[in-house]
Amino acid sequence: MKKEIHRKVTLEEIEELKEQKLKEMQQHKEAMTERFRHLFIPPPATTKAESFIRAFDIGMAIFDGAALGLKTIGHLKRIIKRR
Repeated sequence: MKKEIHRKVTLEEIEELKEQKLKEMQQHKEAMTERFRHLFIPPPATTKAESFIRAFDIGMAIFDGAALGLKTIGHLKRIIKRR
């Protein structure tokens, strides 16, 4: 049978461990933020044409989302009225 060895943990050790873990969490947060930026945020436009095309593309995506939402609401209203 294993003998369990218990040692006393001081408040200073707890504080050091807490600071260490907070630093690790901050590093992980920064790494995740950087990964998110790399994956989802497009690189900055280098020309006016790229800038215009990107703005147009974003506008069309918003329009498509709104149109899909309105169609979905219309279909749901029809389904609810049938009952």
